[in-house]
Amino acid sequence: MKTQLLMILVTGLALNARAADRTDAGFERLKGNVDNAQANLDDYKKNLGIVEKNITEVVRARAKAEEQAREVANASKENKATLQKMNKQEADLAAMIKEEQGKIATEEKKAQELEGMIAKIRENRAKREANIQSYQNQVQQVQAERQSWQARDKDLNDQQAQSDARLKGLLNNERDWRNKKKGYEAEVGRWGKEVDKQKKEMSKYQSLAEK
Repeated sequence: MKTQLLMILVTGLALNARAADRTDAGFERLKGNVDNAQANLDDYKKNLGIVEKNITEVVRARAKAEEQAREVANASKENKATLQKMNKQEADLAAMIKEEQGKIATEEKKAQELEGMIAKIRENRAKREANIQSYQNQVQQVQAERQSWQARDKDLNDQQAQSDARLKGLLNNERDWRNKKKGYEAEVGRWGKEVDKQKKEMSKYQSLAEK
């Protein structure tokens, strides 16, 4: 390196008279190169900052979307469990209705066979019919509630689909921004090297000019 520098100095002294009129122009050209490279570096640093900010926002939005998706999934799971419970309750009530109806048939037959027990049997029948009416009222109530839960289940399914679509879009958006970040980082590195290179060239010209 010292040998090369010595050769440059010797050559510079030999050509000093000839190169003196070109030193200022060369220096200005290199200074312009440095300024341009520095401007490019500043622009890419600014763009890199914007990209990193966008990535932060996308990651925050994705986390929120994931949390919403988990909440919707849990609500949907609970809703389905409630619907299953309603279906079982309706089936149990239907079985009780059937049981009461069977008892009515049996007791009606006994009434025909045992006239002395007709009054008691009819009394029992009235009670059981009241039970049936009560059970049927409960069935209607269960059916009405089930319709409400079914509507809610559909709404939750729609929310689930919307959450999944939004999450997918945010993931794609994040991937795009990360790809842009890689590009800007590469440009920052490239222009940083160019700035260093141009500064070294300018330093050489300054040294020659001072001689």
